[in-house]
Amino acid sequence: IAHTRYQLQGASPFRFGSFASSSFRREQAESFGQDTFLSIRSCFGVPIHAFSLYTEEEEVLIPGHEIFWVFPDEGSHRFVLRSTNRTCSHFNCAFLGYEKSPECRGSTGRNPHR
Repeated sequence: IAHTRYQLQGASPFRFGSFASSSFRREQAESFGQDTFLSIRSCFGVPIHAFSLYTEEEEVLIPGHEIFWVFPDEGSHRFVLRSTNRTCSHFNCAFLGYEKSPECRGSTGRNPHR
């Protein structure tokens, strides 16, 4: 991530809050900046390189509502994000006119109706 530095603040959940993209190729991801470098293990990320003009980037789209645990990696501004296999979004509540809950009632990737 160019021009952005994160610092680890202990073990706490993290989510991007909006869609993020990365690459399956480490060299490609590093070419976008190394002020902060994230190695991401996503359960909900979707490969989109087949739809991209730049297929060699092997891009993956990560939903902003996926929740990760953050772990330090080598170096002071390098982190590993490991998916909790849960998501958190208040969008449906806001869309339906309900109040936003102060706590996130996350959901797993499993379909509860099966």
